[in-house]
Amino acid sequence: MNVIYVDELFFLNALTDYLLLLSCARLRGRVLRRTRFAAAAALGGVYAVLAAIPPLSFLVSLAVKALVSLLMAWIAFGAPPELWRGWGCFLALSSAFAGAVYGISLLSGAEVRGVLSGASLKTLTLSFGLCYAAVRLFFGRFLKRRERCVVEAKIELCGKTVSLRALRDTGNSLFDPLSG
Repeated sequence: MNVIYVDELFFLNALTDYLLLLSCARLRGRVLRRTRFAAAAALGGVYAVLAAIPPLSFLVSLAVKALVSLLMAWIAFGAPPELWRGWGCFLALSSAFAGAVYGISLLSGAEVRGVLSGASLKTLTLSFGLCYAAVRLFFGRFLKRRERCVVEAKIELCGKTVSLRALRDTGNSLFDPLSG
């Protein structure tokens, strides 16, 4: 019989969800709303604990998982259209991470009974590091180009000041559509 410690299950899942949401926001070049990510990750941790309770085994169904992940994306990224893009990115990164954990667990000779069951902290850390490195490698050039174009701006009007992120446009790529 396996012993599952509720606090470890909660914190491991919450930390994993937080890092996935944070990576998703970074990958998409979005503002990092860490408190929203923490709230969504806490929901993921609570869900993992509830799904481990035998009378609540219906919570591991695909439909419930999809609904919980959608709710997490809504908490983290807000209303549509950001919700749909954020949710898609979150699902893609979660799948990549789960595949990396599964693969590294198999390579290390660990008994694999589920995606995260039996995975050590070392395996999870290595998996997350590899996934993060792969994302940076494949999307790094795109992210650097995007980061160069985004600047912090302050707009002041009638004594009110608003800070926001803006795209820098030098006008160097402008052309007349008729004459070229």
